Amino acid sequence: QDSSQDFEVTSKIRLAVQREKCVGVKEHDAVLGSPVYVESCRSSELQEFDFQKATCPQRRASFLVLGDWGWDAGIHGNLLTSSCQKAIADLMLTKMEELGDVKFVLNVGDSFYPDGLNAKDDPQWETKWRRMYAKRLRSVPWYSVYGNHDYHHDPGSCSSDPAHGLQINSDIGNRNLFYMPDYTYFVEHEELDLEVVAMDANMLVIEECKESHCPDLCTANVRARMNQSMALFNKRLRESRAKNLVAFSHYPSDFFRSNPAFLNQLRPTFERSTAYFGGHRHNYG
Repeated sequence: QDSSQDFEVTSKIRLAVQREKCVGVKEHDAVLGSPVYVESCRSSELQEFDFQKATCPQRRASFLVLGDWGWDAGIHGNLLTSSCQKAIADLMLTKMEELGDVKFVLNVGDSFYPDGLNAKDDPQWETKWRRMYAKRLRSVPWYSVYGNHDYHHDPGSCSSDPAHGLQINSDIGNRNLFYMPDYTYFVEHEELDLEVVAMDANMLVIEECKESHCPDLCTANVRARMNQSMALFNKRLRESRAKNLVAFSHYPSDFFRSNPAFLNQLRPTFERSTAYFGGHRHNYG
């Protein structure tokens, strides 16, 4: 949905005033950026809600999001050096210091191009992450998921045991690694009235399993992890008491068009604000 009017939602949304008895609800696709409005229960007149004049509660905290960042000389030949990645890393540090309240980073995957890690102590941890992103940036947890490139040579693609995944790490205090206790997991931030749900959705590009050492096993594993991710997401929607839920996977929301029930659950409600983040796409235009 490319119409420029869709993006006017950033400054104004036409919202109706709900009455005691509703006769109907009309919505546009909030997930893909279009306006949302609700038909008035006793009147078809819609009132303007001006976000520029609205009074917002004081921010409790912030977080950063990135993905598809693991520059590699072998496959990113159009960029001769890692200077672009380093420039973004430096800007992230500047923004973190400016905000002053960053609690975590969401890493949506494809961290290690072209084929993921080859060992738990793979030097790529050092060359592509620790040296690129300042210690201050790595002083908060990096909640992470696998992208399709991360799966290629990772032994976790051939095993149903999460312990075999080379990026899997359940020690949230270990700032030398990402925090990823499983392929799909959730983290509660009670102090922020927030919950984070990490999802493995690599079944959406299941053909990538041909790059692994075990295409059939990989296919079975990513299918199972997708099912586990959806089950966890639905469970947290039912059981979480947090008023804010942030979900993320490697893939943007339009990859889930075949699952409209999931997309519908990403819509905000009066009970909870839900946000979703994904990556995968590198170029636009």
